[in-house]
Amino acid sequence: MRILRVTSLRRRFLLVVIVGAVLPLALVGWWLTRTAVRSGASQLTAALDSSLDAITDRVQRRWVYRRGELTLLADNDVVRRTLRGELASAADSAYLVQLFDGVSRTMPTLRYRDVNHALRWAMPAEPVAPLDSALQRDARHDNTFTVRLPVRGMGRDSMRVIGELEARVRLAAVLPIEESQSVVGHAVLDVVDRATGAPLFARESPAGHNWITVRRTLDQPPLDFSLAAPAAAYVEPFERAAQLGLIALCGVAALVILLSSYLTKRLTSSLEDLVTATTAVARGDLQRNVSALGDDEVARLAEAFNAMTESLRRTLRNLSRQEALAAVGEYAATLSHEVRNALSAVRMDLQRAEEQAHDPSKARALVSRSLENVRRLDLIVSGSLRVVRQGQHVAQTVDLDAVLRRAVESAEPAFAATGAVLEADGNGSADHWVEGDPAALEQLFLNLLVNAGQALTPGGHAQMETGEADGRYVVTIRDTGVGIPADQLARVGELFYSSKQGGTGLGLTIARRIVAGHGGELDIQSAPGQGTTVRVSLPSSRTRGRD
Repeated sequence: MRILRVTSLRRRFLLVVIVGAVLPLALVGWWLTRTAVRSGASQLTAALDSSLDAITDRVQRRWVYRRGELTLLADNDVVRRTLRGELASAADSAYLVQLFDGVSRTMPTLRYRDVNHALRWAMPAEPVAPLDSALQRDARHDNTFTVRLPVRGMGRDSMRVIGELEARVRLAAVLPIEESQSVVGHAVLDVVDRATGAPLFARESPAGHNWITVRRTLDQPPLDFSLAAPAAAYVEPFERAAQLGLIALCGVAALVILLSSYLTKRLTSSLEDLVTATTAVARGDLQRNVSALGDDEVARLAEAFNAMTESLRRTLRNLSRQEALAAVGEYAATLSHEVRNALSAVRMDLQRAEEQAHDPSKARALVSRSLENVRRLDLIVSGSLRVVRQGQHVAQTVDLDAVLRRAVESAEPAFAATGAVLEADGNGSADHWVEGDPAALEQLFLNLLVNAGQALTPGGHAQMETGEADGRYVVTIRDTGVGIPADQLARVGELFYSSKQGGTGLGLTIARRIVAGHGGELDIQSAPGQGTTVRVSLPSSRTRGRD
């Protein structure tokens, strides 16, 4: 058992070390690993963002020139006449051809459509084809994107759209090929014509969790840009550094556990003597001391333990003397209480005998009862001496009914003094035999009857009944006295506590001890103004014999 306790203490120390040091180190290692991956991904994302911002900025600067060219192509009278369906002259056709020649390197296709989407002029001339299929074909073939610009009227019709300029613009006109390649290493740039949804670079879009992609959307020109790069090249250096750090942390954690195990073993071995000595003291051996070597906390604990056992030895010696004196005082108080009850009964009987001196028969009865009380007083003193010398009552088979009759006779003076009446209803159908000390049992019921008599007022009455229940004899004493309040009833039976003015607080204490010594039970129920009921149950001699 001692080894298990020491081992348990070592485990607790190690658990503290693991929770307080190793677990935080593990959390730090996990955090470093996760942070390394996030750091690499964040760095790559920042590089991609920077590169794509530079690309889109250059596209928008170049688009300013292309936008000017488109405005020139859409905002002239020749185009307006053409879209209105007016007959075009040779000069008008030559003018449109001249405009197209000026932008053909950047815009290989021009189309003018009226408000009904009918084709009015195109360069180069081509058969009418479905719009989407033609645009997608052109995008795949020429690496161009679609721009549509409304054509408005002149003068009062300046706000009315009369047609549309549809131009294919080469991507190289806003983003030269050499600039599209000056991006983050291993990155892939993708540009999508938002008008047709066609990709302008014949590259496969990156997929999977190992690629990081950033995107930009431009209104002018109408293009969607995305730049993607594999994350491995950026993340792997951080992961390797994090793994090395994690290995170092694991080594440190293992070293901490080994050192902690060694130190806790030394500490718990020093505590083993203290555990052994403490167990011995708990078993009553107060002569144990432990060696105190050094000046650390364990040594100071050993010194404190030695001082504690020495103080405990002195305290127990003092307590033993005090308990002996207290026992003598309690015994004297108990004996004086019983002697006073008996002497009070003798005094009252002798006083009444003196008053009845003219009637010899009544006087003889009172004197006889006084002699019986003297006999009981002798039994009390003799029994008390036996308890002191032997520590126990003399057990024998006792006629409970005879004991009750003697107790009733001895208690009559207490009822006569208060002008109360005691009714004793015995059960004559069978004898009641119990195992115990007849003098102690008589003392028990006399104390209960005297208490009942003292609680009554003139004209009051008490009743004593006997019966059987569950193989036990039950004696019930009821009175119509003043009763006991609930807060006082809880303390009834405490040594030297009494709810009566002038009471000693010993009667019920003695009664409870006698009942407990005979294996019985005592129950008290009371209410102010309603009286008190006391029940005593004692095992029959047959029941005690079976136990």
